[in-house]
Amino acid sequence: MNNISNKIKLRREQLNFSQEYIAEHLGISQPAYVKIEKGVTKLDFERLLKISEILEIDINELLEKQYIVNNFKNSDSSTAIGMVENLHQENQKTNELLIQTLFSQISDLKEENKRLISILEKLSSNK
Repeated sequence: MNNISNKIKLRREQLNFSQEYIAEHLGISQPAYVKIEKGVTKLDFERLLKISEILEIDINELLEKQYIVNNFKNSDSSTAIGMVENLHQENQKTNELLIQTLFSQISDLKEENKRLISILEKLSSNK
């Protein structure tokens, strides 16, 4: 289970929301939602944003990594280095997901612009 999935599950439990409740608000089945909490399903930015709205939590809280220095006190340096490397890899994956989503949104906006320009051109030629 990844960090985002853990935070989603924890927040859902804090609010006493059932998995069925969240799944219903996402428009998916309860088994599909379970896969989100287990980290099996990769989340795109829009789905993550919807989950943050349902769970009444800022999306940045779901995305940010919180490590407390006390967690490292009893760890040897190799464990701490491994945790930092995992954090770096998770941040890279999150950034890649955000970039992919933004490129997709840019593409959709370009198509919408083309459609609107076409409508405007038709309207201006009818005058």
